[in-house]
Amino acid sequence: MGKTKNFAVPLQATNNDNMAKKKKQTHKQPPMSPDKYIREKGRLLPVEACYVNADWKESGLAHVTVARRHAGGTYTLGMYLTDMFCLGVKDTFYHFSISDEDYEELLDNMEDTYGGLQQISYEEAHNLIYGAIAFAEEAGIHPHKGFATTQYLLEEDTEDVPLIEYEYGRDGKHYLFTRTRQEAARYLPILRKHLGDNFDYVVQPYDEDEGEDEDDEEYGDDENLSPDVMSRLYEFFKKTEKSKQDLVPYTYQHPEYPKELKVDTPWLHDLLKDPDHYLGLTDKALDRVLALPHGSLRHDLEQIILWETGRTCEQQPDDDALDSTLANALILLGEVGDEHSLDVVLETLRQTYLFYDYHIGDCGEYMYPATLYLLGKNHLDKLYAFMEETGLDSYSRYWVTDAMVQLVRREPERRPEAIEWYRRLLKLYAEKMSAHTCCDSTLFDFVVGDLIELQATELMPEIKAVYNTGEGGALDYETYPKVVKAMEEEPLQRKSEKEKLPPLDVRKRFHEFRALRVEMGEREV
Repeated sequence: MGKTKNFAVPLQATNNDNMAKKKKQTHKQPPMSPDKYIREKGRLLPVEACYVNADWKESGLAHVTVARRHAGGTYTLGMYLTDMFCLGVKDTFYHFSISDEDYEELLDNMEDTYGGLQQISYEEAHNLIYGAIAFAEEAGIHPHKGFATTQYLLEEDTEDVPLIEYEYGRDGKHYLFTRTRQEAARYLPILRKHLGDNFDYVVQPYDEDEGEDEDDEEYGDDENLSPDVMSRLYEFFKKTEKSKQDLVPYTYQHPEYPKELKVDTPWLHDLLKDPDHYLGLTDKALDRVLALPHGSLRHDLEQIILWETGRTCEQQPDDDALDSTLANALILLGEVGDEHSLDVVLETLRQTYLFYDYHIGDCGEYMYPATLYLLGKNHLDKLYAFMEETGLDSYSRYWVTDAMVQLVRREPERRPEAIEWYRRLLKLYAEKMSAHTCCDSTLFDFVVGDLIELQATELMPEIKAVYNTGEGGALDYETYPKVVKAMEEEPLQRKSEKEKLPPLDVRKRFHEFRALRVEMGEREV
């Protein structure tokens, strides 16, 4: 998409010639993929019905469904998880040409899942979605990448659709409500860049395996919180979190990346970017790639990553193309890379959040932790040097600390080495935290979470020293006493969850990547 193809066309052709060509091509024409069908014909299908969860006004999350009917009696559904408080369309996917029976079963499941489903007009559904998108874009938040396809199950957003005004945000402000530190760290820099301090946020972690504490008793542990509980949570966290503390300003000046892509195997880049591999490489494609000499493959992967980085570091393409080139290359590099390859991987982590979101999105845990562990486990000095660089996005550094957790869990005999790595990092934080150059309270919160997971009680003095600066945790571990309590409770909590490590085998990594994409609503194309 985006390039014009030139075709050689005969100046003259007889009707018989044309008919013969059509005849020959008829049986070769592949069936139109669901993705392409929706983009080209989705708006031609009549709208059958639209639905939303009954409690969307209270919860702030509107699970909007738009069903269109095919002439043959099947249904294609667009599903839009719409955050009315801040983020707009957080997730979206489709069900293509499902039977009447499957359609009814899906509605029943949604009725049970959402605790009630109400039918709404198309105009209501349209305005709920597009109004939330417009509100989110004021804060620099764009719709989920799946909207590139599912927008074609909605009418064009023109004046032909009657305007219905809804209330977005909370008390006139964007209001980020999240249950994970990672999601908070992902969005906070964007919100601050576009809104300054004119927004509110709260982080309320949710873990169904976590034991009850006094906060659970007061607020309950149900994921769908009532407005009253939301209000009390908001006030509670507003008193304890350092919501006005700035994250590290992004100031990285990137080097000059390759202007041209020079590789030993020209077809490799085409294979990695092929839309058929948007969900990750298939076993067949992986076998073809791994059959290449690994030295040459390593060189080509590094060049592809650096070229793609240079192509998109300042401006991400504004098109609907499905592109997992970087993601595929990062997984492969973990299999065949060396010390130099680690430098290339870290260079991708020096980029902006928008770069990261374009190439990786919500799949970072399937790209970076295993690759950083495989390439960096014997080069901890490089990982540490990355952590002390100034002006980088805090969220990108999180994957390095994740790799250190893996090191301890996969190679317990190296725990003392890892502990000293963390000790050095904490001393740096105690010195630099107030300057906001290489660390901030959110990143420190991530590090503390890792140390709690590792039961690193020998580092409690260094942890306390960072809190003594007055610039401690901002999300889960706002105070030192909370860390002490968590250190005591961690062995009894979330044990099974902590035992799971990402696979290192490249084939298993691609299997998990593909499974995740399908679960998130992506489709084979």
